[in-house]
Amino acid sequence: MVLTVKRLGEVLHIVLHAALGCALALRAHWRLVLLWAGMGALLGGLVGVLRPERYRATAVVSLEPAVFNLSTVLATGGLVRNYALELESELYLARVAERLGWPEPPHVLARSVRARPAPEALTITVEVLAPSRRRAVTLANGLVGAFQEDVEAANLARARADRLRVGVVTPAYVAVPDTPSPLAHVWAGGLLGFAAGWLAVALRAWWFRDRVRSPQEAERLLQAPTLGVIPQ
Repeated sequence: MVLTVKRLGEVLHIVLHAALGCALALRAHWRLVLLWAGMGALLGGLVGVLRPERYRATAVVSLEPAVFNLSTVLATGGLVRNYALELESELYLARVAERLGWPEPPHVLARSVRARPAPEALTITVEVLAPSRRRAVTLANGLVGAFQEDVEAANLARARADRLRVGVVTPAYVAVPDTPSPLAHVWAGGLLGFAAGWLAVALRAWWFRDRVRSPQEAERLLQAPTLGVIPQ
């Protein structure tokens, strides 16, 4: 027990000594740390300006069974999951792109489309990322419209009790920016630069912790006056 307490005291002493050394190094080299922070902020702002903007459009579609009971609701919940996968498929996106007259291959569009099923609410949320607001809204509404037409067409081959009512709960009216603002990049770059500068100063202080760099530091450590200096 005594050894454990003694060991803990030694570790605490080392930690406090290292923290004090880092604090003194930061005080002595604060200009360098601010320079790192400024460079980080400048780099972050440059990234924020050059990064292409992306916009997100969201549309929500719902499915309801023609006959409401536990079995039909559970079955419709399973269909919601399957339909969500279908909306993200390249085959489905190829059909929608052809309707819209877009030349992009389906595998490119598939990277920007997410269909999120909610079986308990019997809804599917379609999210589209695009480089322009109009493009994001057009693709989201195009997917939802094509899905609605497909379900209504499939109802013609189903028995009346097995049919589904499909409706657009929330069409995509506007697209919102999905990329952080340049100011956010500036703040993030500044904080990262400050952390990197402080770490560099702390490592430098730790690396040179056993060296005496000036006569004044020798006097302070030895508590004795300097008698002479041997030139290099």
